[in-house]
Amino acid sequence: MPRDSSGAASSDFDRMTHLALMFPSLAAAPGAQPWDALKLDSWAESVVVTQTARCSAQFVLTVWNAGVGWDCGCFNIIEAFRCWDVAHRCAFLQWAAAPWWP
Repeated sequence: MPRDSSGAASSDFDRMTHLALMFPSLAAAPGAQPWDALKLDSWAESVVVTQTARCSAQFVLTVWNAGVGWDCGCFNIIEAFRCWDVAHRCAFLQWAAAPWWP
């Protein structure tokens, strides 16, 4: 299976793209499709994104690599559920029902 310079399999990128696109606020986010964690992090750290989008990006970035101190901040499930609508909560719960990591 092809791998990028970080060693991640290309299917990991496909799965991350799919996960990111499950969150409506990330549908047009740079780095969501094709998957690019650094682009998504940079976008999510900007002052122009909503808290809903920032929490969504923080979540998918944490799935990608929980050991990185992402510039957009750490995922906080309480904050996320405070600002997420039903579609965003459902996306998270779908992942949580069968969690996976690259």
